[in-house]
Amino acid sequence: MLRDNKLLVYNSREESTSGPTVDEFDLCPHNGVVSVCSAVTQTELANVSASELVYVLMLEFEPDTVNLSNRLFFIYTVQHLKISNVTQNV
Repeated sequence: MLRDNKLLVYNSREESTSGPTVDEFDLCPHNGVVSVCSAVTQTELANVSASELVYVLMLEFEPDTVNLSNRLFFIYTVQHLKISNVTQNV
């Protein structure tokens, strides 16, 4: 579920209205940049078959400082999504 600039993850659809979040990913962080990649390789997700990689999106947080580490967030989509190159300055 998207709320403001955050992707919120729940255990189930029913919990998305009242339950606690399992994880969240800030799409517009003040201390770094988020990239979206639809070209996920088999080495990045060894437990997913090659035929299903077209259904996976990867979000990568790259911090502005060395004090924070990069964060990868993989999303398994319901259908194949075509992502075009879009650049947005925030």
